[in-house]
Amino acid sequence: NTFRYTDWALHHFLEEMKKIKLYENSIFIITADHGQYLYNDYDIEPRNFRIPLFILNSQLEPHINHTLGSQIDLIPTIMDLMGISGNISSFGRSLLRDENNTRFVPLIQKDSPVLLFSDHAYLDLPSADHGILYKFQNNQINSVKSSYQNDSYKFLAQSLLFTADYSITNYKFLRP
Repeated sequence: NTFRYTDWALHHFLEEMKKIKLYENSIFIITADHGQYLYNDYDIEPRNFRIPLFILNSQLEPHINHTLGSQIDLIPTIMDLMGISGNISSFGRSLLRDENNTRFVPLIQKDSPVLLFSDHAYLDLPSADHGILYKFQNNQINSVKSSYQNDSYKFLAQSLLFTADYSITNYKFLRP
C-alpha cells in the first residue's frame, strides 16, 4: 500500500503542476539520502549505497542512466539541464556527462573516509599507512585486499575527511 500511495501522490502532484502551468518550465528531482542496509557482508557493500534518483523535465527523453553519482552531483547536473555554464565550488560533476572512469563518491563509514568507484572502493585507515581495497563486479564484492597502499587515494580520502570534519566542527558560521 505504501508504494501504491507513493505512486498515486507523485502522479497527483505532477498533474497539479500541469494544471497550474508549472510543469513545462520546471525540473523535478526525487531522491533519497540513503537506502536501507540490506547486505551486511562488508562495511562497504556497494549494493547498500544504491539510491533512487528521478529527474523529470518536459524536455528530457525518458531513459535510465547508470552513472555513479551522489547528491553532490545534483547542482552541476541541474546547471547542465538548464544550459548554464560557470564555475561553482563543488566536488560534484554533472551526471549527464560521460566521465565514469574518473567518477567517485566520497563517503564516511565508521569514522573512516571511503572513495567509492564504479568497480572498487577504497576504505582509508587514518592511523595506518595503508587502506583496504574492495573490488566488485555486478555490485557485489568479489575480492578484498586488506593492506592496500596508494598515496593518491590516501591523500584524497584524508583531505575529504578533514574538509568534512572542519565543516562539521565550525558550522557556527551558519548560525546568526
